[in-house]
Amino acid sequence: MNSEKLVSVVLPTYNREKEIYRSLASVLNQTYQNLEVLVVDDERTEDNTEEAVKSFDDERVEYLVHGTGVSEARNKGIEKSSGDYIAFIDSDDVWFPENLEEKIMALDIQDGQMAVSKFQKVFLKEKKKKIGKPFFQGMTMKKSVLKGHTVPPSTAVFSREVFDEIGFFDENLDIWEDSDMWVRTIEKFGEPVFVDEVLVKYFMHEESVSSRAAAEELAENLERFIEKHSDILEETGLMENALEELKGFREKIP
Repeated sequence: MNSEKLVSVVLPTYNREKEIYRSLASVLNQTYQNLEVLVVDDERTEDNTEEAVKSFDDERVEYLVHGTGVSEARNKGIEKSSGDYIAFIDSDDVWFPENLEEKIMALDIQDGQMAVSKFQKVFLKEKKKKIGKPFFQGMTMKKSVLKGHTVPPSTAVFSREVFDEIGFFDENLDIWEDSDMWVRTIEKFGEPVFVDEVLVKYFMHEESVSSRAAAEELAENLERFIEKHSDILEETGLMENALEELKGFREKIP
């Protein structure tokens, strides 16, 4: 592994003053130390995220303020980044210490453009943990994502070439923006390198977007996703599955 390669870590945050300590500490404590961290904040007036970030007093950390929306925040981080690799972590997630080292090593060995790993899903409300895989045995990641399975951005590391070739996150999607990115990446570069280890803690709680989003918002975004990837959904035989999921969200709209 070439440890001279710089990794840019993009950390979007939204009112995560408390959780961001845990998340940022897990990044700075990586065994792979050649990194820069771009924290992109929505700047909420009653939140002390800026003070929390700057309390680390680490020259590798840059605090940025930018607009609203997770796609815009990630894109701002990508624009400002300088690394050979780009990784993402949400401000309520945690990396295990070997996360970057293992994924960069795998990308170098296999000459890949994107690496993902297993992750531990932590349900805070129920106080239970579950090991999750980005895709299931016998199924490609592309098919898994199109079926609606979760691949948290915190599990992924990309080469810079990915964003140079296919562009950034789609700012017209507030939900499924990550699935859209995975599909576009796989269409261009093929299936990702899979690291068969649990390297990320992915936290699920009441305040997370995935659990609080209204059925109407979910339906609107899924409809955009389906329209954008209709050819691929038809090709893989998953259009009916996607339309059934959309129907389910619409039925929950008051």
